[in-house]
Amino acid sequence: MAAQRYIIIKLLEQLHDGDEFFPENYPLHITIVPSFQLEHLNDVLLNKIKQLCGRFQAFTLTAGGDELFGPNREARVTTMTMNDKIQELHDSLVSLLSDAGAIFDETQYMSDNYRAHATVRETIRLYKGESIIVDSITVVDKLPDGLPTKRKLLKTLNFSDAE
Repeated sequence: MAAQRYIIIKLLEQLHDGDEFFPENYPLHITIVPSFQLEHLNDVLLNKIKQLCGRFQAFTLTAGGDELFGPNREARVTTMTMNDKIQELHDSLVSLLSDAGAIFDETQYMSDNYRAHATVRETIRLYKGESIIVDSITVVDKLPDGLPTKRKLLKTLNFSDAE
């Protein structure tokens, strides 16, 4: 069985589980866990992620300055001021996914090197000093129906609902 590709984000736009979009039209979001591969993200693993979310209370992140990310420094992003809560969320999810056999695409941007950020889009972005509430995460399928030209929101897990 071929591995599926996923990413875990904090959505900053109002969308719903099952919504699909093209990669070039990603909704505004904060990357929590960068792209990873798994044989299958089954209900057992989703339930473990849900239980992990139950350990978190909503917290605030504040937008910092703009930087250029990517191997060629081609992606303009707004960095978020890091805090212990976003780092703990990232690290906890990475640990859980690692235990489930996930293979991460860009480990150099994880753990101690993780920097929460939102990509700047033409029509929507975060500005320095803006605050956002992190109260949920969303698992995104990067190969819905085996199509690399689409993305699909699989499941949003709210911290308050995760008990």
